[in-house]
Amino acid sequence: SQNISIPRQSGSATGEWLDLDGTSTITPSDPVFDNVSMTMKTVAGMTQMSHRALKQGLPGVDQLVTNDLAKVLATALDVAALTGAESATVPGGILTRITPTSFTPPPDLGDIVDLEGAVAQANALEGSLAYATTPALMATLKQTPVDAGSGAMIWTGSLDGAMMNGYRAVASSNVPLNTVLFGDWSSVLVGMWGNGVEINTDEYSEFSKGNVSIRAIMDCDVNLRHLASFAAIEPA
Repeated sequence: SQNISIPRQSGSATGEWLDLDGTSTITPSDPVFDNVSMTMKTVAGMTQMSHRALKQGLPGVDQLVTNDLAKVLATALDVAALTGAESATVPGGILTRITPTSFTPPPDLGDIVDLEGAVAQANALEGSLAYATTPALMATLKQTPVDAGSGAMIWTGSLDGAMMNGYRAVASSNVPLNTVLFGDWSSVLVGMWGNGVEINTDEYSEFSKGNVSIRAIMDCDVNLRHLASFAAIEPA
């Protein structure tokens, strides 16, 4: 249950122009390293089922409940990775670690391209680059021409193979309203303690009532390897 500390390079060595005529000396310079830390935080959920629900429910109803709890925790982790307000109990999300640029919805192509420019300006335009926004904004961008009179739309392709500005695009209801996020998703670090989702069943606390409780717990944390790998726009 120890905290996780992952080394990262936060500064580079420097280069200099010299006349190496036998008298000049190269000045030593070293890269700078620090650590990305993650501290165990816990998300949990529990469902209580009656004896009758277990007996009269569909075959495998307990497995359906278990699967639902696992999905609920995965969604909670996804939301935290995007918007979590970092605290002793909640991971810090991407949008709370960076400073999004304000804009007036809906976005145009310029707003979208500016996100790529911001990441490129930070020399971070590499890795698993992709856009993320909401399903509603996806629908808008699929109907927004690249420019006036153009038949090409900003968002193209299906949900599973969508593209925007030459990069993969994803729509998720976990993204805040009218927000567009762009960056290297491989720089998002997710730490897990244990074997992921821990499922336990309690048949005894309410033994006299015949109730059974199913509990799901996940110990995890989220951090970014490089803050500069992301840029975002959000409503003014």
